[in-house]
Amino acid sequence: MKRLFGINSSLLFLIGISIIFFAFIFLQSCKSPTEPISKGLSLKAADITCTEVWLNLNANNIPLPVNVTINKNDSLLFSITLTTVDTIIYDNNLSPNKAYTYQAQSGNLKSETVTVNTLDTTSHSITWQKFVIGEFQSTLYDVWGTDENNVYATGIVRLNGNAYGMLHYDGNEWQPVSSTGGYAIYGFGKNDIWTAGGGVFHFDGTTWKQIDSKIVNSQAIPLDSILFYNTPYKAIWGTSSSNLYLVGGKGRVIYWNGSKASIIYDYNDPNDFSFSDINGTSTNNIWATGQKKSAFANLVFHYDGSLWRQDNSVPFYQEVSTTVFTPTYGQSIFGGVEVSIKKFDRWYNMIYPIGYVIGKIRGKSINDFFAVGDWGTVVHFNGLTWHYYSELYTPSGGANHGVFEIGNKIFVVGDNEDDISAKIIIGTKQ
Repeated sequence: MKRLFGINSSLLFLIGISIIFFAFIFLQSCKSPTEPISKGLSLKAADITCTEVWLNLNANNIPLPVNVTINKNDSLLFSITLTTVDTIIYDNNLSPNKAYTYQAQSGNLKSETVTVNTLDTTSHSITWQKFVIGEFQSTLYDVWGTDENNVYATGIVRLNGNAYGMLHYDGNEWQPVSSTGGYAIYGFGKNDIWTAGGGVFHFDGTTWKQIDSKIVNSQAIPLDSILFYNTPYKAIWGTSSSNLYLVGGKGRVIYWNGSKASIIYDYNDPNDFSFSDINGTSTNNIWATGQKKSAFANLVFHYDGSLWRQDNSVPFYQEVSTTVFTPTYGQSIFGGVEVSIKKFDRWYNMIYPIGYVIGKIRGKSINDFFAVGDWGTVVHFNGLTWHYYSELYTPSGGANHGVFEIGNKIFVVGDNEDDISAKIIIGTKQ
């Protein structure tokens, strides 16, 4: 057998194996002992209004059921028995614009202290300016913009024998910009705007391009058959141009992924059911409303990111909902014959100061949104109270169909009371 530096090679091999083995044992012994499974209480703010707080209480690796006390500002708020790992804690009758501290405790286990600042109320003080535009059978359905000086209104406006589907506001005046139009408009920037109705169009900052079809020899040729055959659309919402949702007259929710459309929900009754509105906070929290004609009933649907479900918990007083606005994950406001709000899993009737039908609800937040509708109705909710702008009332007719708030401005669009022209109302917060 060969020898290396006078040492037998077999002996070298055995020495090497031994070194590796003892090194492994040494490294394993240096590791810290197995950590015990941590357990404790976790408390986090889930949602906040001017007068309410929702807290998510998590019992991590704690045997259930377990008794837990909730303290507010170092005083006992209430005691509960937890039967699930995650629980929503609700506290109300709070004061606007005030800080509150909360902590959960069970025996020696305490959660972190959570400081919550309730929202402040917003001002009802607004001055309004009204514009009347268009000739016979002109109307505007929706409005959206990127800032106070870049706003689009969509519908149909007839001027000097020409029909326009889109008006643009530059901060000084409204001008017709395109024959493109529809019932709904939504966007993500000045170079990324969508409008839909009898067709689907996208604005890239330079031109409006039809996405669902093209015209060849005066005939519409589908570019995307799903988009094309599911018109008319009544509402659009999304988080980007590759995550867009459209709803309308065929009773289906259409999803656009940036290159093609797909049907992600179908009520399967296109002759009797149609969607009227859609709104959300994220891909995992989308709400939609629709009408079932034969039953004169409105249905409410929710999407959690994986499945669309009809919400069968809708109370009788909100059975006619035509619009939905979702300012936070846990709260959605529905309008129609009544205005109500769903706060997590509970419904509440929001008594608003006028009895006219509400057609659209939109705004900035839970403490600053507007509802518009028949007879020139415009009402504002500031987080605590409603205010009805009686100076905009139109006793001889006219309905407001769309509302959009940005910066210090509120834009309202609809039919003028003469039932001939379209109208635009601009509000300025004081």
